[in-house]
Amino acid sequence: MLNPNEIANKRFDKVMGQKYRADDVDNYLAQVADSMNDLLEEKQELEKKLIVLADKLEEYKDDEESLRSALLGAQKLGDSVVRDAKAKARDILEDAEARANMIVENAKQEIERQQAGFVRMQREVATFKSKLQLVYKQHLELIASIPVDENIVNAAMKKTQPKPPAPETPTGPDEPSDPMPEQTVPEDAGDSPADLPESPDGLAGLPMEEDGYPLAEDELPPLTYSEEESFRYEETEEYIPDGEPDEPAKHESRFGPLKFGREFDLKRNDGKHRR
Repeated sequence: MLNPNEIANKRFDKVMGQKYRADDVDNYLAQVADSMNDLLEEKQELEKKLIVLADKLEEYKDDEESLRSALLGAQKLGDSVVRDAKAKARDILEDAEARANMIVENAKQEIERQQAGFVRMQREVATFKSKLQLVYKQHLELIASIPVDENIVNAAMKKTQPKPPAPETPTGPDEPSDPMPEQTVPEDAGDSPADLPESPDGLAGLPMEEDGYPLAEDELPPLTYSEEESFRYEETEEYIPDGEPDEPAKHESRFGPLKFGREFDLKRNDGKHRR
């Protein structure tokens, strides 16, 4: 293929010093025509390739826009997801913190309530214990102040003492010994309630032993108390034996008349509390 420099520097041989040879000129023109044809064909090929490349470039541009849009959409979606996740995490943390604070507050209130209940229960137990001890002491003092007939006590003590054995009477060898007739005594004769002395009016209602005598102070059963029941004191009519005046002398306890109530307040008639 001819280039522009070759075409510009081409020299023809002259014939007879004045004209160029026709064969050289024709051959050269033929070469130029071939070169031009090749160039045109190459140009057409290049133009086709250029068109294809231009189309590809347009496609790439379109793809670039779509990719850019996709990237922007993905970025926006990612930002939205991150933002929503942060918002949800913040809400979850706030909710968890609020619930934790509420649980802690409820626990504190429950602890305070239980502590207050425990203190109140301790106070009630201490109050009830002191009142119960006071009532028990008052009952023991009241029982100890009940008069007892010394004759009845002495008779009971003599009855419980064993009798000394009867001395044996010596008999001679010639004197026949008359056997003493045996007296049969019923086994329950000594324990019969009819043989026991009647209890005085002051011992009525007290715990008694099997032999009909009141129990000692240290043998008395302990007092029991329940919240559903309260101590009740019922006044009974005084027993007046026959043959005495209508208005016998009344025995008054050295502690004064006692009153029993729901709250275990022991009061005298003068309104003073016994503590």
